[in-house]
Amino acid sequence: MGAAGALMLFLMAAGLAPALGAGMQLAVRAEPDRVGVGSGAGAAIIVEVRTATGEAARDGTQVQFVSTLGTITPVAETVGGVARGILTSNSAGTAQVSVLVGSDRADAYVEFTAEASGKARAESRLARISGGYLAYSADQQVFIVNDKAKLDYQGLLIHADSLQFDLARNQVRAQHLVRVEGAGATLEGERLSYSGTSQSGVLLRIGTDRAVERVGFRGAALTPQAEAADAQASFQPLDGEDTRTWVIARQATVFPYEKIQFIGASVYVNDVHLLDLPIYVLRLRGYAGGGNYLDQVFSLNSQGGLSVDFPLYYAATEKRTGSLHIRRVAPGSFGGYSGLGWSLGIVEQYERGRAVTGTLALENLTDSTRGFRWDHHQQFGANSRLDLYLNHQRYSPDYPGISTAYSYFYRRIKDAGLTLSMRATRYGGSTDLASDLAYRWGGKRLPKTDIGYDFALEGGYGESPRNAGLPYNYGYQPAGREFYYGMNLGVYPAVKDLDRRTTLTTSVGTEYAWFLDGATRDALEARATVRRNLGQTSNASLSYSYALRHGDWYAGLGRERLDLNVYASKGQKWDLYGYLSKNLSEDGMFGSANFSYQLPFEKNHDGTSKWRFDATAAYSKYGAFALTDTRFALGRDIGSYEVRLCYSPQGSGGYGPYGYASGSTGRKTWLELGAKQW
Repeated sequence: MGAAGALMLFLMAAGLAPALGAGMQLAVRAEPDRVGVGSGAGAAIIVEVRTATGEAARDGTQVQFVSTLGTITPVAETVGGVARGILTSNSAGTAQVSVLVGSDRADAYVEFTAEASGKARAESRLARISGGYLAYSADQQVFIVNDKAKLDYQGLLIHADSLQFDLARNQVRAQHLVRVEGAGATLEGERLSYSGTSQSGVLLRIGTDRAVERVGFRGAALTPQAEAADAQASFQPLDGEDTRTWVIARQATVFPYEKIQFIGASVYVNDVHLLDLPIYVLRLRGYAGGGNYLDQVFSLNSQGGLSVDFPLYYAATEKRTGSLHIRRVAPGSFGGYSGLGWSLGIVEQYERGRAVTGTLALENLTDSTRGFRWDHHQQFGANSRLDLYLNHQRYSPDYPGISTAYSYFYRRIKDAGLTLSMRATRYGGSTDLASDLAYRWGGKRLPKTDIGYDFALEGGYGESPRNAGLPYNYGYQPAGREFYYGMNLGVYPAVKDLDRRTTLTTSVGTEYAWFLDGATRDALEARATVRRNLGQTSNASLSYSYALRHGDWYAGLGRERLDLNVYASKGQKWDLYGYLSKNLSEDGMFGSANFSYQLPFEKNHDGTSKWRFDATAAYSKYGAFALTDTRFALGRDIGSYEVRLCYSPQGSGGYGPYGYASGSTGRKTWLELGAKQW
């Protein structure tokens, strides 16, 4: 192993590795994902951050939140691999929430509705669509249905000769013999314009004297609504202009912002009949233009060739999706769970309402490197949640397998929370066990002050107590299984406004831990952060932390650290994100940055540029070890796809057996073909 690989393994072991290439796995969800405007409620944005090997990210990993609507927590830090933000809004609409860790990003969506309760019937989350002719424009995210069209959505059953459903804008249009059935009421007319965001619509009726009557309604009860509020409602039919990828099917079920299940699907690309499938599932989340068939099946680069993930679905219901996957991961691509080369896998996804969701996957079925993963989430009422994660991977016969088991249970008890986390990891002949039981009081304020605090009592067992969730977990206990118990206290003075765009946030945290062999460990850490808003979607922050530690801590932590975060964008013109951490008392530093710019050359029909320039850089240094990774790319849109000419002075970065960037494949210039990245 070269110096770069040794450095990366060292940084990963210390929990200090930055996000290089495929650095972190992000899973984000909103609870709830539907909130009533004026209800005084908000949505919790919960982010689970894991390394490429499936382990929880180190405590203190910064997560940035950006929302297209409302007000959201700008930055939060992980505890036990989880970070949380709060989103609120005073206006109706759909908020797209982006979370960023280094150069990695994931999205979630929250609907703010006009209904004060913010609650929808259980069956209204999905949209069920059928008709004599059903077509879906993957580029425009629009359904076009003719001949006895039917849409079951938000507690309404809409019949019409012709119907269109725009997923991106959450709008429905219908024409001729329109009938809207609600809770105990029915409306009929000739044209319909309905907004799923505000849950209100307008129906046009034509009387016997040819006079046009506009009937406004709201909600599943079809409550009459003053027409004036919807005087500007458009009844123009929607179309799929400039569509390259069509899916024609007998019926479809839409899981908003997640996926679409098609029954009896035919896929067309550029008017070419590509294939027929009895069941087909199109993923929506994380794909430009709502996702396209070729985007999700094929990608190409000139260094390793074609990568394939071809799913054959054998089951698709509202509670379950099952698929057989034929995969090929080319050199220079991220191998994910299956590693490089050809493989065969099975993926089962399930859900029981919103309370139970999960994924079970078997990988590399025909190879000696076969493995599995199970990810399960279950909500027990409003106050309890259980997360389970099991994973066994063996990326190459030359490497031993990695087995990981992780569980996290949370129970809210009045104004406190009880958590139990357990983790076990086995690699080769080495086994690491850890557990942690904690009772935390959070969100309290000292009497007659603006100073908040939280307090926790903890106990646990493990070879590596920091991985079991000890507060301010920047160190570790040497090998040797130990029982421990401890406590921690965090104090958070109120945020101070330095001016209308600049804030100062401070905190102090202390931790004490006792081990049964008589050893002790304690730490006191103070942190100050100055954050300045640079515009509606841009901000920068600089943090300074100072820590005093006694006992057996990792020697490379140091006492002083500076952290710089910058996020800036200007509409769809350019986007910049950067992170830098400097250890002031030790010779260590790491960071990453990404810049994307739309070049003002050819334009798409929506006004965006067909050309894009990207620059990405990452740097890590500890002592005599240093690793630099830079990459530049020029991309050009071809419909919903993009061709990229890439250059890296270090050579094209491949991926090692565990998914992190691991040196060069030798080529400094190469081509890629894949989905749009903007």
